[in-house]
Amino acid sequence: MEIKPIAQRRIYQDIIEQIIGLIRRGDLEVGDRLPSERELAERFGVSRQSVREALRAMEVIGLIETRHGGGSHITDVNIAPFLNMLAPIFLAKKGFEYELLELRFMLEVKAAELAAGSDQTEMFSTIEDSVRSMRAAVAEADAEKGVQADIAFHRAIFTMSGNWVLSKAAEFIVSILEVTVAYGRRLILSDPANSEELTRQHEKILTAIRDRNPAEARLRMEQHLTFVLDAYRRYDETTRTDA
Repeated sequence: MEIKPIAQRRIYQDIIEQIIGLIRRGDLEVGDRLPSERELAERFGVSRQSVREALRAMEVIGLIETRHGGGSHITDVNIAPFLNMLAPIFLAKKGFEYELLELRFMLEVKAAELAAGSDQTEMFSTIEDSVRSMRAAVAEADAEKGVQADIAFHRAIFTMSGNWVLSKAAEFIVSILEVTVAYGRRLILSDPANSEELTRQHEKILTAIRDRNPAEARLRMEQHLTFVLDAYRRYDETTRTDA
């Protein structure tokens, strides 16, 4: 592993940049333990205080996790800290939910298309299991079970798309929507007719992905998300009228 001595400028940031470079080149991977604070200081040619600042900053942004007595380990990218910072900005904007739903529409239509042509077949069983759970939720009239299965279905499709940036962008959008439109989602799924129709739509998407038909997967996802967007609008109009 090649580590270069650090020039005396924004030292802790330079340490972070080098460690990110090691991750990008594959010299460090998720789960790898970083050398000790003292060893890093010696190899970078900097003070232990500078290393400590770099480790603290990397932990805040979710690049590493520090385990008591176990050192610092590289983690998978964690967007939770950014969500916590950005959520209030979105929540303060009137009508932002529909803009997020429209953005999700654009991203997920492409994700379904990519998933149908993807080699990441290990995710297909997750998609299949979630559709089975949706069908069971309809039979049991269990809206909460349907909600959880729906979330798992869409997250698995983004993962199966094979596009890491697309998957992380979707994670951000879906996480915000889970908070802001959760009640509306449950209300929509509590209607047996909606629940049955949505399950059929998911089954059609599943079939298109199983058949490795990107164009069909894209079409079925467009139809599904159009139905969802219209349902949210109807729900919103109803709640405003009732108020």
